[in-house]
Amino acid sequence: INGIAIGAATDAGNGLGAGSAAQIADAINQLTGTHGVTATAGAATATITAANFGSALTFNDVGNDSTLQYTLQINGTQIATQTEGAVTITAQSDLISLINSQASTTGVTATLQSNNDIQLTAADGRNIEFAEMVSNASGGANDQVRGYFGDMVTENPALLYGVSGRSFKGSVTLAANSQIAVSDLNDSDSEAFFTQISNNNTQTTNAAAIASSNVLTVNDSNNS
Repeated sequence: INGIAIGAATDAGNGLGAGSAAQIADAINQLTGTHGVTATAGAATATITAANFGSALTFNDVGNDSTLQYTLQINGTQIATQTEGAVTITAQSDLISLINSQASTTGVTATLQSNNDIQLTAADGRNIEFAEMVSNASGGANDQVRGYFGDMVTENPALLYGVSGRSFKGSVTLAANSQIAVSDLNDSDSEAFFTQISNNNTQTTNAAAIASSNVLTVNDSNNS
């Protein structure tokens, strides 16, 4: 940023990986006195639609085990387990309560929207790492369970379990009293955020003063 190399972001748990908005903003702000730019991490959000919730936890028991188990983790913390034929999460409020009961650990809260979607929020800009597993199969077949984002989680016959994961990132907003030049040094974490800057190139704001620029998409930075 402005010709100053930003050090590696800290890689921690609970969604606070090096590629999270929270950790990238922290790494930038450690050098604010040098490059003159302040970074603010924006919340990460994810939506479980009402339709996907309604079809979730549908088991496809190819091996006729009748004992398949679904497990949900958020940011490495177990949120729920459900067993084939004994599903107890039947309403959005059930899942919301389970997620919010672990919010102090995961940093993720859940709220019901007016259209019955569930919105997940990590207000501090950490990632929302959503992992779903099917396990406890005995027949060695490709048993499946439908997850909360519509994904079919498929068992690996050799391992007798299967995992599906999704990661949702926040945004990083930059602010300064002069031009901001952002360079992508072909780093895997920076590429995930600076999605409109090609490798090893630089994007600079045109205005002499800038209020903010969204780093995740470099939103309107050329016209700021």
